[in-house]
Amino acid sequence: AVDRGIASEFASHAAAAEEICVARRFPRERVLIEELRGEEAARAGRLEEAEARLRGALRSAREIASGGDAAVTVLLRLADLLLARGDAEQAEKLALEVAGPVAAVADPWLEGFQRRILAGAALAGGDFGSAADEIAGAIRLFERIGARADLARSFVTAGRIEIARGGAGARERALASFLSAKRIGAEIGDLALLGRASIETSRCWLAAGAAAEAAGALRDASEAFDRAGDEEGAAEARALLEEVGPRSDAPRSPFASIVTRDPATLETLRIAERVSVYPVTVLIEGETGTGKQLLARAIHEASRRAAKSFVTVNCASLPEQLLESELFGYVKGAFTGAIENRKGLFEEADGGTIFLDEIGKAGPHVQRSLLHVLDQGIIRPIGSTRTRTVDARVICATSNLGLRRDIQEDRFLKDLFYRINDITLRLPPLRERRGDAALLARHFLGRFRAELGRPDVRFSGAVERLFERYPWPGNVREMEKAILRSVLLASGDRIELDHLPADLIFEESPESGAAANGLKEEVEALEVRRVAEVLDRTEWNRSRAARELGLSLRGLRNKIRRYRLDKPARSARFAR
Repeated sequence: AVDRGIASEFASHAAAAEEICVARRFPRERVLIEELRGEEAARAGRLEEAEARLRGALRSAREIASGGDAAVTVLLRLADLLLARGDAEQAEKLALEVAGPVAAVADPWLEGFQRRILAGAALAGGDFGSAADEIAGAIRLFERIGARADLARSFVTAGRIEIARGGAGARERALASFLSAKRIGAEIGDLALLGRASIETSRCWLAAGAAAEAAGALRDASEAFDRAGDEEGAAEARALLEEVGPRSDAPRSPFASIVTRDPATLETLRIAERVSVYPVTVLIEGETGTGKQLLARAIHEASRRAAKSFVTVNCASLPEQLLESELFGYVKGAFTGAIENRKGLFEEADGGTIFLDEIGKAGPHVQRSLLHVLDQGIIRPIGSTRTRTVDARVICATSNLGLRRDIQEDRFLKDLFYRINDITLRLPPLRERRGDAALLARHFLGRFRAELGRPDVRFSGAVERLFERYPWPGNVREMEKAILRSVLLASGDRIELDHLPADLIFEESPESGAAANGLKEEVEALEVRRVAEVLDRTEWNRSRAARELGLSLRGLRNKIRRYRLDKPARSARFAR
């Protein structure tokens, strides 16, 4: 109810919960209810009331256990409020005050919360390096335990840090962070978060000259704030929308279709967008399935050739003689079966772009012909004595990162290599794109929901965690096919592990998600995964889950509280 901004529902539940706490003498839980009241007041803009409630809750928590998790939680919530009110110095002081208790409690959510506050304080003080380090740590912790609401708030902070520090690719990284926060806010129904992330997203779009996207984000913000009853937020969104309105018919960037928030990939897109308008050749390097053709098409659509043809050919799929006839055409009688004149793909692409995928697989004769085209802009169809002038931009791609070695071994022409790569762009494999697995999974799920008419289907928590750990050797293409299959096979509204291809289940290993962690972190990650999987399978029937895990009901509740696990269907307080 707090996350969804439903004040009346929250007040009713809070009163009922407090009555139980009083009757059964649960002082710690009563403190947490008061903390929630403070949080609800803060989100509704009643900051003085929020501070008063939190300070009262802090006094009560310290009477129970001064260094206990309840006291630490309330103190961090108070620090977060002070940060929002502009008192960064005091917020940092409180966050550092609990460093010892946070370490002693060993709660990853508390540590993540503390690091997010320290990041915000460092940002306010102009220490952008420390701010970036702290927020990166918070994001890692929240991703590890599946604390989606706090992960989204951390993305907002990360975006603000990127904008403040500036530099190459900062705007793109900030936009990716805000879009991630906006998406999570929409999925979990946190209206305040959705509204704020949408405002930040709109500012980023506007700075990039994408007024149409900015207007769309502001409409989302206005609707979210209206539903949450946040009049101040709604007024801010509408005022910005009036300002953006006259500019909102700007065309959408072709590169917006490439879904990522990975810094290296965003930098590749930034370079690609910059060079797209110039008549230079481009070589795209990347493993199979990383999206090389998608990037090539975006370059074409962003260029002055966009109105003309974009022609593709895979050099590895055809034998050399057939590839040559496909590229350059032939005349009637040139060879057996040539019963008529036929234009080649270079002529089809005249005025536009030709994309030569797997260029390293082209045979030596085709390589020499390509060099001739690039040097002189002319082709000669097979069997013809006449040449023809063509003006086609050439974009090549290769999944073989050893083209230079091929040159040394005389398998690829050195002159051709230097002619096809005026600019070289590298697309990282999905396993190197931190955070993109979850981002792309939600993107493909949304697409197939619409295409297949299954609007309610969603991932189970176990599937989401597997997607984050699996190394994706087939990259984005493998994920796309896996999600299509799972949406088709899911009989209900939830995609489970057994709906995925067998390769994903058998090849995924716990080490892939914990390679850089120590033994303690590995054990904890395995425990979180196991508990979450059983809860998902039993649809959060705690008694059944406890029996299956060999735990007492109280032991299971402690683990749910410790790891801040929550039902996927709704965003609850302890999802943080």
